[in-house]
Amino acid sequence: MANGQLDVTADELLHSRAEANGYKRGAHKEADEVRGSEKHVTKTKKDQEATLRRYVLWHLGAIKNDLARRGLTPPSEDHVRHEFLRPGIAAPDLATVKDFLRFYIATSRPRLDVDKPTVDSMNTVAEWFFAGFTRVTGTETEEEDRSEVYNIRRTLTREGIVVNKHRPKHNFTSKDLTRVLLALWTRDDLIFIPERYRTGARLGAFFTNGLRYNDIELVLQRVRGEEWRLIYRIDQRWVKNNRDPDNIVKANDADDAGTSFRAAAKEHKCLFYNDAGFLLAIAIADGALFGYDTLDDIRRQQIPSGENELLLRFKDSSLSQPMLRKCTKTGGVTHEPIPKSSFTSIFKSAMTNAGYFCGLSIHAIRRQLGKGIDKRYTTVQRSQHLTQGDPRVFGQSYVANCSSVDGQAVFRDEESDHRHIEFFQSLEKFHEEGLPDKLPSHLEEDINRDPDLSEFEKKIQTLASSRLDDPALRKARQHHANHLKKLKLNALRQYQTHWVRERRDWKILTRGRAAAPDKGRTEFVQNICLLIPERGRLAQTMATDQVSTPDEIWHALQDVYNLCRHDFTVVYLPGSRPVDGACPVKCCQLRIDSLPKFQRNQHLQTCIRWDMANRLGRLQTEIHYCYLCFNWVVGEEWEPHCCEHLAEIRTGQCGTITYCHTLVRPGYCPFCLNNTTLPPSKRLESWTRDHKLWSHVDDHLRTCRWPHICPHITCDTLLKDTTALQFHLVDDHGLGRARPGKGAKSTTLDGPDKKIPSDTAVKGSGPKGKRTFLSNKRVLDWMPTQNLHDSPGSSEKPTRHRPFKPARQPPQTVCPLIISRDECVYNAQEPPNIVNTVMLPGPYSPNIGADERTATPANNPFSSCSPSIYETVAAPIPEFDDGSTWNDVDFNQFLYSPSPSPSPSSPEHVPSKLSGATLIDAEPDQSRGRVDRFTETFETSETSTLEDAPNGEEARDR
Repeated sequence: MANGQLDVTADELLHSRAEANGYKRGAHKEADEVRGSEKHVTKTKKDQEATLRRYVLWHLGAIKNDLARRGLTPPSEDHVRHEFLRPGIAAPDLATVKDFLRFYIATSRPRLDVDKPTVDSMNTVAEWFFAGFTRVTGTETEEEDRSEVYNIRRTLTREGIVVNKHRPKHNFTSKDLTRVLLALWTRDDLIFIPERYRTGARLGAFFTNGLRYNDIELVLQRVRGEEWRLIYRIDQRWVKNNRDPDNIVKANDADDAGTSFRAAAKEHKCLFYNDAGFLLAIAIADGALFGYDTLDDIRRQQIPSGENELLLRFKDSSLSQPMLRKCTKTGGVTHEPIPKSSFTSIFKSAMTNAGYFCGLSIHAIRRQLGKGIDKRYTTVQRSQHLTQGDPRVFGQSYVANCSSVDGQAVFRDEESDHRHIEFFQSLEKFHEEGLPDKLPSHLEEDINRDPDLSEFEKKIQTLASSRLDDPALRKARQHHANHLKKLKLNALRQYQTHWVRERRDWKILTRGRAAAPDKGRTEFVQNICLLIPERGRLAQTMATDQVSTPDEIWHALQDVYNLCRHDFTVVYLPGSRPVDGACPVKCCQLRIDSLPKFQRNQHLQTCIRWDMANRLGRLQTEIHYCYLCFNWVVGEEWEPHCCEHLAEIRTGQCGTITYCHTLVRPGYCPFCLNNTTLPPSKRLESWTRDHKLWSHVDDHLRTCRWPHICPHITCDTLLKDTTALQFHLVDDHGLGRARPGKGAKSTTLDGPDKKIPSDTAVKGSGPKGKRTFLSNKRVLDWMPTQNLHDSPGSSEKPTRHRPFKPARQPPQTVCPLIISRDECVYNAQEPPNIVNTVMLPGPYSPNIGADERTATPANNPFSSCSPSIYETVAAPIPEFDDGSTWNDVDFNQFLYSPSPSPSPSSPEHVPSKLSGATLIDAEPDQSRGRVDRFTETFETSETSTLEDAPNGEEARDR
């Protein structure tokens, strides 16, 4: 009896435990009756739903046409969906499915082919339809019907409505990787990308839900003596078809059982491939490692005697944090994982920068990796590393189109030479150095005249006139933006194809005897390397393939650490940086973060200029800030300083550059730069807005006679008319594409015998000999004309109107000059940092003193590069109520006025006797009896004007 009671109690406990865990008999009956309900992942279900919706719209269109003929109201989309996709409905017959696929083909937008979709893509659509229909309705389709539909390769191909076309399969080799990484570090559009992005795993392993510190294990492994190396392992949790990512890897250190997808790696002696070092530097910067706060702490770490490894661990608070974090300009580094779209955008732009004009998927990297694994490991090991165990899939997707077998050598029993095979398997034939990454301005202007684009603009204007922010207006703007993006993308692809063909034809016609003139695209990088020395030093190290010493590696990792910790919300110029978040001038001490971001550097420069003028007993017009070397220059040294820079000009950049809300390089007039009759300071007169610079350039254009040589000191291109010169200045010299108006009309010479009058002649103008004219009527030729003069067949001599200009080749990669490890901060208690020359001290050494600034490293393969090469960044163009634009010259005159100085007794527009500057459109402060220095920057909104700017903010009394 007692035993029976115990048995009953145990049974009751069993049912109670089930109920306590949430079990209810028959609660999931409907879901369990559906076969394969969880067979497909979320992405596949999304594709199925899109296909089924088009199936519903196909039926809805036929119903609407039938009801319209009878004058009846058509049903809604939901009603039609319930009619044809309700649970338990019979599967459509074979003829219905085939007709729907024909409708799908007629409404598709092919990607691989211009007009027709591919057979494989339509087979995929058929699979989505059949699987989605069964999942939604619960009705199984006939296997015979599915096989018949999948056999469209013969029927629909014969009809000519699909093509049996495949994307070519090539391998992404280590040579390609080197080019891409080199472009990331040493060319324009430089973005700091950690080396850990370079791996053989799928993108989903890192970006689906973020690579967490919990998925990484760091170990110090003894090499010899007390030396150790860093090794690590990554748990690829978010791999393809992993339904249980939380448990597919070990739960904790004590439990290492279960299936896992893991990859191990070690540090490399070459910084270029030292992904373990980058991983360590970022972990230290995030404060994630237990027991280590700096890189020096871990550098001093020793492995205990008698042991060969030392396991490191991450802090418990950091285990759930992503390592690959999202970064924004406004918020800096966030705690969100970097989106996959950001990585793919970076990768595509880097490919273009490296000169590749083909599309590339991550499978090209995996194909090359699989090919290398086959030479050293077994197929089982290959499947484990690539997380792809199906041999059939590997043979279809992980093998290049070109065979890896040297059949000729095998047949003749000779030693194989696989270089020709490697060429056709690689991306080498899709690589051309100097590939343009943007449309020429004349082609972009032609796109803006597209009829469909004009219709969108008219529709937007009509909707906007009603002053209603309704969905129709937003939709019209979105359609306009999408159409414009598509036009530019297609035009860029066509232009790149034409450019590559013309370039390769030129190599054939010149028999390869002339070097291809490439644009280095390093203007922006050169400036950033001066502003951020860590990037410059890392770029130097990346530009060499030599093995680095341990000290050099640790110095480089320290630079990586500093980059991770640096706040890039606003980049401050050297010599104009805040101290403890406040203005360094003692009588100001304004909190810099209280100002708008675009005003902060301007405020610092204004205050420091005023303070230096007072302390040195100088006028503010004698205090100059040089944007070419980022130094303050005082008084009479400004003229020789400008002269030295003019003698070293190697860049054709004339437009402004703005980076992180800071003007890092003003604009320069190409006509004035080449006018040797002007003083050096006038030749280097700067402009803070491209729009105002264009107005100044237009004044020069009114005096030009055509044809005309490009006025820039480094360029020798012959241009046909004003429009061609304007396009040339935009494309080759970086001026802004937004101009204040149409170019000035000028007289064109009828023949080469006509001379330009001496009183209107411009240096470097006038025709001589046969030249290739550049015009907006055709695609601009990529080949600069100065290379024709260098060819053996050229016998042209300089003339009075066409003097030879010095041949200056732009550098191919970065060559930063300022590589001091300490930031230059202005201190009002110490003498200002003033330079009297542009010459910089000796070469780079790993051990750098606190105040050292060094020039090009002795071992740099690009030591002939100049620091004055920049990238154009469009700056906002302020407009005022009266339609005028910002007057930079007037602003500079107002900014450089002395402080303190007596108020001019004469009316406005009279020069100050102390400053020598004419205060135009600026009223003196009569209440104070002197002209105060205006410390706040002007607003650049459309409603602000130069006249009311001083009145909007009260000037500070020094």
